[in-house]
Amino acid sequence: MNGQPQRAVTIANDPTMVAMIQDATHRVILMAPAVTDEVAVALAERWQTLGGNAVTVIVDVSPEVFRLGFGDFTALQLLEKTAREMGVTLDRQPGIRIGLLIVDEQTLIYSPTSRLIEAGPKQPDTPNAICLGIPPADVERELGAGPQGIKGRLLGLDKAETAAITKVEKELKDCPPQEFNVARLVNVFNAYFEFVELTLAGIFIERRTVSIPTDLLLALETATQRKIHTTYKLIEADDALSSKALMDDRNRLVKKHLRVIPGFGMAILRTGKQKFMEEFAILENGVKAFKEKVSKSLKEKLKERREALQAQLLPVVSKQVPQRWTESAFYKEGTEEDIKALLEQELIEVFGTAEQLVRDMLAGVVFKAVTYESLRNQEFMKRAKEAFPELQTLYEEDQAVKGRTPVARGATPAAA
Repeated sequence: MNGQPQRAVTIANDPTMVAMIQDATHRVILMAPAVTDEVAVALAERWQTLGGNAVTVIVDVSPEVFRLGFGDFTALQLLEKTAREMGVTLDRQPGIRIGLLIVDEQTLIYSPTSRLIEAGPKQPDTPNAICLGIPPADVERELGAGPQGIKGRLLGLDKAETAAITKVEKELKDCPPQEFNVARLVNVFNAYFEFVELTLAGIFIERRTVSIPTDLLLALETATQRKIHTTYKLIEADDALSSKALMDDRNRLVKKHLRVIPGFGMAILRTGKQKFMEEFAILENGVKAFKEKVSKSLKEKLKERREALQAQLLPVVSKQVPQRWTESAFYKEGTEEDIKALLEQELIEVFGTAEQLVRDMLAGVVFKAVTYESLRNQEFMKRAKEAFPELQTLYEEDQAVKGRTPVARGATPAAA
């Protein structure tokens, strides 16, 4: 056979399979998730030449095989139409993920290529198939090509009915496959950098304030009002519980490992991700230690700040008791002790507890892949190249996967 691959460990792609099929003299059996238009055209031609019973085609009729890029939906339509015209059936094997092509007495067993991930083999040193001679008897029998004929068949027992193909067509229209070149491009592009969200949550104790009910401040004199506002800081900015040291550590980590893509966020080279995570673990431990320190110290500090505020408020609140207090069963006779107790209880509720304040304190990091939409955004690509100038060469070196979409559309890094 002129088109038959000569090596035992070889490649199976559209050209090699088409060549094998075109050389067929008396039979073709193909089983695969799906086939491309090129292979389908070759099959249809040999089917018409050799006759209906000389060709057997078994495929997986499901939208997923086309979303993964194992073949073309138009190829499925062509094969079903050809089988119907030849008075036979196109057969179905749900979930099939291996490829088998038997042409006369030659057998090609191959790994089908998902074009969503890669372009497929082209060189002999990237094999995905084994070329054998006469197919094993058990394989022929299970495909219905053995001595027992159709009675011994175990695969492809279901007919690929027109209704099932129509259903697949509708599902693909509702949720169409990605452009396969774009999906592969994203994999290459993402292999080098990704977005990072680095957060320190709940650590800014010096920024925490409490809201003081306005009716507790009504009787304050102007001079005192300037000192006490409706919001009251829990600690002073220069307090030992300030988060400044943690923020300095966080900023050092950002400066050392991350790049800012203006308008889009921070990103990191994947080659530096492991080192970043090692140093992030140090920051994370720092936050845990800070949390323990705050938890131990804040209880007393809250008490001090609360009692200081209580001392300032008690004289004026005693002169103008909030109406909601006078209606309370705890107000009793309205003595100074009653007012003090009510004020203390209210401030305890307003300030909260140390445990509540440190509960959500943590360091977090989230990595996010670069999206296809970003790759199509020329402004993003321009700024990304400015942030990672060394990646431009890497793109050029990794352009083994060529897309079908014209470069002029600006969808690839090389075009941006």
